Amino acid sequence: MLPVSWLFTNQISSHVVLTIACFLSYINNRQQTAAHSMVVNKFNCIEESLCEIRDNLRWFKPNDKHRSLKPTKLYAGSVLKLWNEFKQIIDAKRKLDNVSWSKMYLKVKSEIEDLRKGSIGVSTLENFYKRKMNPKPKTLKVIVSWIENERREYDEEDYKINS
Repeated sequence: MLPVSWLFTNQISSHVVLTIACFLSYINNRQQTAAHSMVVNKFNCIEESLCEIRDNLRWFKPNDKHRSLKPTKLYAGSVLKLWNEFKQIIDAKRKLDNVSWSKMYLKVKSEIEDLRKGSIGVSTLENFYKRKMNPKPKTLKVIVSWIENERREYDEEDYKINS
């Protein structure tokens, strides 16, 4: 390549200089475009590889994050009777209110706290409903008080309807 000083010492016309400058700019742009294309192609290959890795990882992880791996507990006697009544009330209230499971559990938690007989966690309510836990005596006591309150409210509503 000729040094730039050569252009000025040999009295070349401005048209020739402009043509050479345009040509050099064109070559530079072509090289930048080629480099840009190469970088984009590399990024696309990396992205495809990451997608393939992600898809392969799905074989190892369960898709449903909310699926519980706890086995279903077998309730007997009074706990089974309590669970049946609890489940019936929850199902009826959920159907009546047309709310999601999480909102239903939050609502029941709030109702239990309003009774001032104790507190209970949303996950405890959910796990009891799904039979994924053996409830502690304190938990049973709180649920019994809520069920009794629901019975009273139902009896009062039934009385108002029949009167």
